[in-house]
Amino acid sequence: MALESYFTIAAVLLSPLLAVQATKFLEKSAEKRSRRIAVYRTLMATRAQRLSPAHVEALNSIDLEFTDHGDKAIREAWKALLAHFSDRSYPENQKEQWVIRHIDLLVELLFEMGKRMGFEFDKTHIRTGIYSPQAFGDMEEEQAIVRRGVVEVLLGKRAVPIRIMQETHDDQNL
Repeated sequence: MALESYFTIAAVLLSPLLAVQATKFLEKSAEKRSRRIAVYRTLMATRAQRLSPAHVEALNSIDLEFTDHGDKAIREAWKALLAHFSDRSYPENQKEQWVIRHIDLLVELLFEMGKRMGFEFDKTHIRTGIYSPQAFGDMEEEQAIVRRGVVEVLLGKRAVPIRIMQETHDDQNL
C-alpha cells in the first residue's frame, strides 16, 4: 500500500474527531464570550446603582471571567477599584471626593472591559450616558435615613418621638 493511501485512511479516520474537537473549542469560546458580555452588560446597566446586588455580583465575577493574558488591563482596573472600596483614609467631610474617585475607577474599569470586548464606548459616554431617575436616588437616600434611625433606636441612641394629639370635636363624629 502506498504512503498516499495511509494518509487517506488516516484523514478519513481522524476527520470526525478533529471536527468534534473544533466544534467543542468554538462552543467554549462562544460560552466564555457570552459570560463576559453578561458581566459587562450588568455593570453597564447598573453603573448608576452601585449598591445593587447585581452590580456587586458582576464586579465579583471579574476575577473568574477575565483571566486571559490580554485581560491584564481589566484586572488592574478592578484591583484599583477594589483597593478603593477598602480605603478608609477619606475624612468624613470628604465623602464626595471618595464617590468621585469611585466613579472614576469604575469608568476606567468599564472602558477597559468594553475595549477588550470590542465595544467603542468612550469614557465620557460611560460616565454620563446613564438614565437614572432622581426618584431612585431620593428613595435610596430616604431608605438610608430610615435604616440609620431604626438602628439608633434599637441601639438605644435615640428615642422614638411620640406626640400626643388632642381629639377635636370633628374626630368624635367619625
